[in-house]
Amino acid sequence: MKRTIFTLILFLIISGLSFGQLSGPKSIPGDYGTIREAIADLNVKGVAAPGVTFNVIAGGSETFLSPSNGLISLPVGFESTATAPVVFQLSGDGANYLVTAASGTGVYDYIFCLSGSDYITFNGIDIQENALNTSGATQMEWGFALLRTSGTDGSQHNTIANCHITMNKTNAATIAIYSPNFTLAAPTVTLTATSTDGENSYNKFYGLTITNVYTGISITGFNDTSLKFYYDQFNEIGNEGANTISNLGGGGIIPYGIFTIYQDHLTIANTTISGLASTTSSTIAFYGINASTTANGNLDLHHNTVSVQYGGIGPFHAIYVTMGSAGSGNLISIHDNTITGCTYANAGNVACNMLFSDNGGCTNLNVFNNQITNNTFGSATATAQGTIQYMYTRTGLAGNAVVQGNLNVYGNSVTGNVRLQSANVSAGTTYISPGGYGLAMNCYNNTISNNSTSSSGTVNVLYVLASQNQKTIYGNTISNLSCNGSMYGIYTGNGGPTSVYNNKVQNLTANYATGIIYGINLSSQSTLGDMYVYNNYISELKTPISSSTSVSIYGINISGGSVNTLGCYYNTVYLNAASTGTNFNTAGFYVGTSAQSYDIRNNIVVNTSTPNGSGKTVAIRFSSAGFANFGMATNNNNYYAGTPGPSRVIFYDGATSAMTLNDYKSLVTPRELQSVTENPPFVNVATTPYDLHLKTDVATQCESAGTLILTPYSVGTDFDNDARYPNAGYPDNPGYPAMAPDLGADEFAGIPNDVTSPSIVYTPLMNTSSLENRTLIATISDGHGVPTSGIGLPQVCWRRNSTGTWTYVPGT
Repeated sequence: MKRTIFTLILFLIISGLSFGQLSGPKSIPGDYGTIREAIADLNVKGVAAPGVTFNVIAGGSETFLSPSNGLISLPVGFESTATAPVVFQLSGDGANYLVTAASGTGVYDYIFCLSGSDYITFNGIDIQENALNTSGATQMEWGFALLRTSGTDGSQHNTIANCHITMNKTNAATIAIYSPNFTLAAPTVTLTATSTDGENSYNKFYGLTITNVYTGISITGFNDTSLKFYYDQFNEIGNEGANTISNLGGGGIIPYGIFTIYQDHLTIANTTISGLASTTSSTIAFYGINASTTANGNLDLHHNTVSVQYGGIGPFHAIYVTMGSAGSGNLISIHDNTITGCTYANAGNVACNMLFSDNGGCTNLNVFNNQITNNTFGSATATAQGTIQYMYTRTGLAGNAVVQGNLNVYGNSVTGNVRLQSANVSAGTTYISPGGYGLAMNCYNNTISNNSTSSSGTVNVLYVLASQNQKTIYGNTISNLSCNGSMYGIYTGNGGPTSVYNNKVQNLTANYATGIIYGINLSSQSTLGDMYVYNNYISELKTPISSSTSVSIYGINISGGSVNTLGCYYNTVYLNAASTGTNFNTAGFYVGTSAQSYDIRNNIVVNTSTPNGSGKTVAIRFSSAGFANFGMATNNNNYYAGTPGPSRVIFYDGATSAMTLNDYKSLVTPRELQSVTENPPFVNVATTPYDLHLKTDVATQCESAGTLILTPYSVGTDFDNDARYPNAGYPDNPGYPAMAPDLGADEFAGIPNDVTSPSIVYTPLMNTSSLENRTLIATISDGHGVPTSGIGLPQVCWRRNSTGTWTYVPGT
């Protein structure tokens, strides 16, 4: 019996020790009067499986009595775990439970603090600064703080959800959610993480309403420069519920809506950053979202909105990403974000980036389906001389031994944005600029439209400076843009094989006396590789006050630098500009002087612009005399410059003009012998927007006037992805069956107007002393079905009449 009693007593003692930890549901008020009481008990007893849930009454409130009331630091051996979590959650219908801060004692005060704590959840618990805290010493610096206790003990698997956080941003140290790399005992000493347990990882912040803070959310991991292994991992902001962050900054240090650094596999999503924000120095920037340095880090940044009215004077950056450098297989994905309604009325000589991602060696970067719309940079009283980049993306690293991957920029919209200045001074503006190094760069299906800038600087609309092994730029729409300087519609350079196709560039205006517009500019290729531009539409390029002896409007500037071959196929260019300037020059095609071979076939080039002074309206213009690099295959184009005259010419090289097509053919023969001249029947060139498809019920020389292009590059479809002749699916006209591809970007079932005779080129018979018969060899070419060999060859016969005059005999 004594043994039985002793055993029972021992069992009760052990049971008391084991079950002294908190577990199961608890009520506040009820089991505890306040949250601070519950935390105090929790810090003494710890938690046991299956964990403890504190159900906090809706509509309730309390004020902490001490700045340490919100500290959760569980006893060793009784910490919360995946099987024994701690949850503070709202119970019942009504307003969130509200906790008001105590009076602070220094510069590292918090309302709630997790110190090396894991698996803690706050759901539906609001926090606010105390109105009685009026000095920096008494005010809270951190709303929710997630700290570490050592390099082997971080705060992990915690959730802060569905809470309102209201601080006082007059204290520039205020941060609503703060996850730094230090301990509460030594907040000025950076820790060195030596195990994965020392990370602040797997934490979630969502459903939050954050306001009146200097910075919204700030997460700093350990800068693991050696192993790159002990970064914070898999933290999520907004992934499971939308956050709103507003009313930021106001002082002399950098404010952030969201700031992260030394993070891997990070998600930033569904967060709106809005309202007023400011800084007090021209050297202090504002960042809506800044995902900063992480070597080889991975990021998914999506469905965020930045709409900030910036009242500061420093640089403004809506979304700014620099994580992911030195990649060896990582992915940065930035998609479905919206930057809208941002204003910067005080802009001076400072930079502005709406969406910036320069990843210095990132393996793969995808930027897609983002919208940058209706933002205003500057004002009528602001100098606004700084560079503004609406979307700037770079990946890869020059000379990096690690093989880099792909850059994909697609489905983005940059629309309705305005740049204002108090005076028309030079400043750079770029709308979309993809570039970098790696395997491939694909820039497609982006829309850039209805934007304006009052700067006299250069506007780069789609500016591709990339040295990837392969670049493709296609399906982009550029329209309704104006500036007070010069403008490039599509600019590509910096090397690598390049294809530019199925793009539309229309209605670009440069309101400047020396303004220049380039529809498509192909230049500055620093490495060898072929470049092909095809199936593009270009129209409505205007410089209404430009005056220059050089060219003011270039439809396509064909100058490829060090490429092997520059092929220009199936493009449609229509210029009909006018200017009040003294001299006004325009060129449909402009061919530069460089080492590559120019191959120009099956294009429609129409320039009916009005020349002024010494200016010329030119269909195809060379930068200098000579045809050494003018490919021998160049042929089958339609050139038209209006009624021929000294200032309306098919060709001009700065010295020699060719007013008529025949004059031009004589200059460049044996090239261009099957080219034609007419103003084709476009669907609409009377009202904006022009439609450069061709009518199918009006006879035109462009029908079946092309040549089949299979080498060096095959073009099997047109701008609309309709099949080119003779591929399956070609839109043939049964009444006028096609004999060859059509000219221009539109393959259509039209009515041919064959007024161009076959080309017959003879091989000259040189002087000889031989009396043997010799054979005159003729090479015949024709795009409309005339036999070029065998039976039925075209013949030309002349005979002398009785008066001795030679006359042509038709049909012989």
